[in-house]
Amino acid sequence: MAAIPFVLFCCTYYLLFYAYQPRATTCPNVIGKDCFAALKELSAHNLYPKIMHLQEDEQRPSGTITAQIPQPYQHIKEKQTVYLTVCQHPHKAHCPSLLGLDKEMIDLCLHEHGYEGDIYVIEYSEGTNQCCFAQWPKPKEASDLHVATVYVAQQPPELVIWPNLVGLELTQAQAILARYGVQATLHGKLHPNKTMYVSTHMPLSGSIIDLSSGDLRAELSISMKFPKANAI
Repeated sequence: MAAIPFVLFCCTYYLLFYAYQPRATTCPNVIGKDCFAALKELSAHNLYPKIMHLQEDEQRPSGTITAQIPQPYQHIKEKQTVYLTVCQHPHKAHCPSLLGLDKEMIDLCLHEHGYEGDIYVIEYSEGTNQCCFAQWPKPKEASDLHVATVYVAQQPPELVIWPNLVGLELTQAQAILARYGVQATLHGKLHPNKTMYVSTHMPLSGSIIDLSSGDLRAELSISMKFPKANAI
């Protein structure tokens, strides 16, 4: 009588062991199928899919199963994990937006995104000077070549004929230069509360000057005496 509980325990244990022991099944062939179809079929066989490896492949649709472990039709037990290799298309880098950037920033931005650039400077009055106004590929567009063609605007030259400032009062000459956005360097002693005249200047009058070339400066020689050559 004392052994009855032990016998009942053993019987219950083995009964439960065999009742819940995973049953044998055949691993289905999911190679060539997409992930959704593979998941559906493996679940129907009470198997657990797990992606083991992502393989880059341009020829097959992204998400196609290319390999599996255990092998197809191998006898395995239910609830076993099936490891899958899934293909995906190679990652294509997206071209950054270069619009409005100057050459230095263009080179930096291209380098950060793994791109090389062919930069062309084109005379284009509607764009910001020395900045990108067009590009190919377009911003955020993917490209296999990782090479961008960049067009940088060059403002047309703003040509003027340099005026004759000799004989003008210094304040008059400075006002004329201010209209051109030109700063003047003075040569000669400046006397406060005295009228100063321009005796000579550089550039010379009649010279063709490109105001769009950058920081243009003028050289003015001044004196308190009105230049004799220009005297009335």
